[in-house]
Amino acid sequence: MLRCDRLEPANPSTTGEERMTDTPHGTEPSAGTVREPGSSQPAVQGSGASSGHAALWALLQRISMAVPSAPSLDAGLRTVCLELATALGLPWAAVYLLDPESGTARLAAAYPESAGSSEAGGLLLGASSRLRRRLAETQQPLTLTGTHTDPLAADLLDALGQPVVDSILLAPVVVQDDLVGVLSLAWAGRPQRSTAGEIQTVQAIAQQVGLLVHTDRLEQQLAAEEQAEAEFVDFVAHELKQPMTAMRGYAKMLTLGIGGELNDRQKEFVEVIDANVGRMGKLVGDLLEVSRLEAGRIHLDLAPVQVPVVLGEVVSSAREEIERRHHTLDQTFPDDLPPVWADQERLVQILTHLLRNAYMYTPEGGRISVAAGVLDSAGQAGPRIQIRVRDTGIGLSPADQAHLGERFFRADHDLVRGQAGTGLGLSIVRGLVELHGGALRVESQPGTGSVFSVTLPIAADPPA
Repeated sequence: MLRCDRLEPANPSTTGEERMTDTPHGTEPSAGTVREPGSSQPAVQGSGASSGHAALWALLQRISMAVPSAPSLDAGLRTVCLELATALGLPWAAVYLLDPESGTARLAAAYPESAGSSEAGGLLLGASSRLRRRLAETQQPLTLTGTHTDPLAADLLDALGQPVVDSILLAPVVVQDDLVGVLSLAWAGRPQRSTAGEIQTVQAIAQQVGLLVHTDRLEQQLAAEEQAEAEFVDFVAHELKQPMTAMRGYAKMLTLGIGGELNDRQKEFVEVIDANVGRMGKLVGDLLEVSRLEAGRIHLDLAPVQVPVVLGEVVSSAREEIERRHHTLDQTFPDDLPPVWADQERLVQILTHLLRNAYMYTPEGGRISVAAGVLDSAGQAGPRIQIRVRDTGIGLSPADQAHLGERFFRADHDLVRGQAGTGLGLSIVRGLVELHGGALRVESQPGTGSVFSVTLPIAADPPA
């Protein structure tokens, strides 16, 4: 039977200043001793407490800077193990994590890679492990000493398949007061326990690991929620499309008199039904578009696109609405305007949204201008085409501009409330423009009008 009294708390009774002193050759090294991995010979020998503090502080700084930029959780943990083993001259360092679903332990990272095993993870973090219970209760590092005689240490080393070491330091990895893993470090050639400075440094690094694990789990949770939201929107859209199509079909048949002749009042009712079903269909379509943009499920068919051709198509489609509102429309672009690198269908969609906003939110008899030109490449990744849609409409306050691009946002104005809309158009535009590697900007003053500018890369120099 294993005895718990062999598990010694790592917190030393002496202070860090007392423990971090120069030691004679063959005794406990100071915290300033930096050794090659797997070797008991120092690579760089510190000169007492000040150099010890400096070496440990440098180690903590390196890990603090490297871990957040790691491409993945496991890559960050490998960096932690490598830095610890290199700086402290350890034969091995390993991180074990508990799976949040199953509660089983897995070897997340080790240095060298041959260190660690699933069996060792079970001994450390298994459901019946007393080590796990002790770490969870105290949330403090433990030092396992007397490895030649301690059955628990011997079992752990056998599971690791490593040569006998003199001591093992176990630092709990905690997230929101829950034990989620353990940072395991082995010392060789030194029968004494770790120094106070080393323990404090390892504790701080274990906290960094906890933050890394917490961030990774939050990102996974967010991704799962976004996926669930996208699937829900897809499901709702699919379920709504069929009845909306049927309603519009029957409304059309009623208008044609297939169910019997309608009087003027009845025709008006049917037209209201058809218009509102159309609005619902646009809302469903916009929701689907936003969901796919946020989930990264929009594919662009990029190719050189002539902006004047696209503008001609967009203006032609909107001309009836523009003339109905008695607006004046101007178009300006040079004859030698180079093509942009874009998806033509999506560019039509972008400019249609912007032009619709211009004529819808400009009082009757206003002026709208559409212009395109080459933008000065200073400060840019390369030459760009800028397309500007200017209107003499109601304009936007600085507070309203801060909310542009948010889902379902509509400015608080009588003219806005009187127009059909979903509040999703600019969110879609911004997402599509950024997907092209471009940018959307707005300049506006209440009562004066707005200018929406889209910049896109020139086709001669498409983005990598």
